[in-house]
Amino acid sequence: MQLTLTPMSDADVTVVEPWFDDVETEHWLGGREWPASLRRLMSEELPGVLERTGYVVRDAGRHVALVDMELYEDRSVSLALVVDPNQRGRGYGRAALRAVVDLLTARGVSRIAGWVVPANQSSIRCVTAAGFACGGGVDADGFLEYVYGPVAPQRISTPGSR
Repeated sequence: MQLTLTPMSDADVTVVEPWFDDVETEHWLGGREWPASLRRLMSEELPGVLERTGYVVRDAGRHVALVDMELYEDRSVSLALVVDPNQRGRGYGRAALRAVVDLLTARGVSRIAGWVVPANQSSIRCVTAAGFACGGGVDADGFLEYVYGPVAPQRISTPGSR
Protein backbone atom coordinates (compact mmCIF):
# COMPACT_ATOMS: atom_id res chain seq x y z
CA MET A 1 0.00 0.00 0.00
CA GLN A 2 1.54 3.33 -1.14
CA LEU A 3 -0.84 6.05 0.06
CA THR A 4 -0.64 9.69 -0.92
CA LEU A 5 -2.69 12.50 0.63
CA THR A 6 -3.54 15.67 -1.24
CA PRO A 7 -6.05 18.43 -0.56
CA MET A 8 -9.31 17.74 -2.39
CA SER A 9 -9.78 19.58 -5.70
CA ASP A 10 -12.95 20.28 -7.67
CA ALA A 11 -12.06 17.35 -9.94
CA ASP A 12 -11.85 15.03 -6.90
CA VAL A 13 -15.41 15.95 -5.89
CA THR A 14 -16.82 14.22 -8.98
CA VAL A 15 -14.73 11.10 -8.27
CA VAL A 16 -15.86 10.70 -4.65
CA GLU A 17 -19.52 11.82 -5.01
CA PRO A 18 -20.70 8.33 -6.09
CA TRP A 19 -19.34 6.89 -2.82
CA PHE A 20 -22.13 8.80 -1.08
CA ASP A 21 -24.79 6.94 -3.09
CA ASP A 22 -23.81 3.86 -1.08
CA VAL A 23 -26.47 3.06 1.52
CA GLU A 24 -23.98 2.69 4.40
CA THR A 25 -22.08 5.88 3.55
CA GLU A 26 -25.30 7.85 3.20
CA HIS A 27 -26.61 6.41 6.47
CA TRP A 28 -23.52 7.27 8.54
CA LEU A 29 -22.25 10.46 6.84
CA GLY A 30 -24.79 11.87 4.44
CA GLY A 31 -25.61 12.01 0.77
CA ARG A 32 -24.01 13.02 -2.47
CA GLU A 33 -23.91 16.73 -1.54
CA TRP A 34 -21.33 16.07 1.21
CA PRO A 35 -18.13 16.26 -0.95
CA ALA A 36 -19.21 19.48 -2.71
CA SER A 37 -20.14 20.99 0.65
CA LEU A 38 -16.73 20.05 2.07
CA ARG A 39 -14.98 21.57 -0.95
CA ARG A 40 -16.92 24.81 -0.47
CA LEU A 41 -16.13 24.89 3.27
CA MET A 42 -12.43 24.54 2.47
CA SER A 43 -12.45 28.13 1.18
CA GLU A 44 -14.73 29.68 3.82
CA GLU A 45 -13.79 31.23 7.13
CA LEU A 46 -15.53 29.40 9.95
CA PRO A 47 -15.73 30.66 13.55
CA GLY A 48 -13.05 29.03 15.71
CA VAL A 49 -11.70 27.02 12.75
CA LEU A 50 -8.17 27.72 11.49
CA GLU A 51 -8.40 25.30 8.58
CA ARG A 52 -10.89 22.97 6.91
CA THR A 53 -9.37 20.50 4.47
CA GLY A 54 -10.56 17.44 2.65
CA TYR A 55 -7.66 15.08 2.04
CA VAL A 56 -8.04 12.72 -0.89
CA VAL A 57 -6.25 9.47 -0.19
CA ARG A 58 -4.89 7.57 -3.17
CA ASP A 59 -3.20 4.21 -3.56
CA ALA A 60 -1.19 3.92 -6.77
CA GLY A 61 -3.14 6.91 -8.13
CA ARG A 62 -6.58 5.39 -7.41
CA HIS A 63 -8.92 7.28 -5.03
CA VAL A 64 -9.54 5.04 -2.01
CA ALA A 65 -10.63 7.37 0.82
CA LEU A 66 -11.47 10.92 1.82
CA VAL A 67 -10.63 12.48 5.18
CA ASP A 68 -12.47 15.62 6.30
CA MET A 69 -10.33 17.60 8.76
CA GLU A 70 -11.06 20.69 10.86
CA LEU A 71 -8.18 22.36 12.71
CA TYR A 72 -9.34 24.54 15.59
CA GLU A 73 -7.74 27.54 17.28
CA ASP A 74 -6.61 25.37 20.22
CA ARG A 75 -4.58 23.23 17.73
CA SER A 76 -6.96 20.29 18.08
CA VAL A 77 -8.44 18.50 15.10
CA SER A 78 -11.71 16.78 14.31
CA LEU A 79 -11.79 14.11 11.56
CA ALA A 80 -14.37 12.33 9.45
CA LEU A 81 -13.49 9.47 7.10
CA VAL A 82 -15.14 7.80 4.14
CA VAL A 83 -13.64 4.86 2.25
CA ASP A 84 -14.63 4.03 -1.33
CA PRO A 85 -17.35 1.37 -0.82
CA ASN A 86 -15.58 -0.84 -3.39
CA GLN A 87 -12.37 -0.71 -1.34
CA ARG A 88 -13.74 -1.45 2.14
CA GLY A 89 -12.22 -4.22 4.21
CA ARG A 90 -8.73 -3.79 2.71
CA GLY A 91 -7.20 -1.63 5.44
CA TYR A 92 -7.51 1.69 3.63
CA GLY A 93 -9.47 3.38 6.40
CA ARG A 94 -6.92 2.47 9.06
CA ALA A 95 -4.00 3.39 6.79
CA ALA A 96 -5.61 6.71 5.79
CA LEU A 97 -6.18 7.65 9.44
CA ARG A 98 -2.59 6.79 10.34
CA ALA A 99 -1.28 8.86 7.41
CA VAL A 100 -3.38 11.85 8.47
CA VAL A 101 -2.27 11.43 12.10
CA ASP A 102 1.37 11.46 10.95
CA LEU A 103 0.77 14.61 8.90
CA LEU A 104 -1.05 16.38 11.73
CA THR A 105 1.46 15.32 14.39
CA ALA A 106 4.27 16.75 12.24
CA ARG A 107 2.29 20.01 12.12
CA GLY A 108 2.16 20.20 15.93
CA VAL A 109 -1.52 19.36 16.40
CA SER A 110 -2.29 18.87 20.09
CA ARG A 111 -5.33 16.56 19.90
CA ILE A 112 -6.93 14.47 17.14
CA ALA A 113 -10.48 13.20 17.52
CA GLY A 114 -13.33 11.75 15.52
CA TRP A 115 -16.87 10.72 16.34
CA VAL A 116 -18.60 7.43 15.62
CA VAL A 117 -22.19 6.34 16.06
CA PRO A 118 -22.06 3.40 18.53
CA ALA A 119 -23.95 1.14 16.10
CA ASN A 120 -21.29 1.65 13.39
CA GLN A 121 -19.11 -1.25 14.43
CA SER A 122 -17.02 -1.18 11.23
CA SER A 123 -15.94 2.39 11.97
CA ILE A 124 -15.22 1.57 15.60
CA ARG A 125 -12.95 -1.31 14.50
CA CYS A 126 -11.25 1.01 11.99
CA VAL A 127 -10.52 3.88 14.38
CA THR A 128 -9.42 1.51 17.13
CA ALA A 129 -7.03 -0.28 14.74
CA ALA A 130 -5.63 3.14 13.76
CA GLY A 131 -4.74 3.91 17.39
CA PHE A 132 -7.78 5.86 18.58
CA ALA A 133 -9.44 5.15 21.93
CA CYS A 134 -12.92 5.96 23.14
CA GLY A 135 -12.76 9.29 24.95
CA GLY A 136 -16.07 9.27 26.75
CA GLY A 137 -19.74 8.56 26.57
CA VAL A 138 -22.25 9.33 23.86
CA ASP A 139 -22.65 13.06 23.13
CA ALA A 140 -25.92 14.94 22.62
CA ASP A 141 -25.97 13.94 18.94
CA GLY A 142 -25.52 10.23 19.72
CA PHE A 143 -21.82 9.98 18.78
CA LEU A 144 -18.91 8.45 20.69
CA GLU A 145 -15.70 10.49 20.69
CA TYR A 146 -12.53 8.62 19.70
CA VAL A 147 -9.19 10.30 20.44
CA TYR A 148 -5.81 9.42 18.97
CA GLY A 149 -3.19 8.39 21.52
CA PRO A 150 -3.67 8.91 25.24
CA VAL A 151 -7.20 10.04 25.96
CA ALA A 152 -7.20 13.53 27.45
CA PRO A 153 -9.87 14.31 30.05
CA GLN A 154 -11.22 17.42 28.29
CA ARG A 155 -13.53 17.31 25.29
CA ILE A 156 -12.73 19.18 22.10
CA SER A 157 -15.24 21.86 21.15
CA THR A 158 -16.63 21.64 17.65
CA PRO A 159 -17.97 24.90 16.31
CA GLY A 160 -20.03 23.97 13.29
CA SER A 161 -19.60 20.33 12.38
CA ARG A 162 -17.56 17.23 13.12
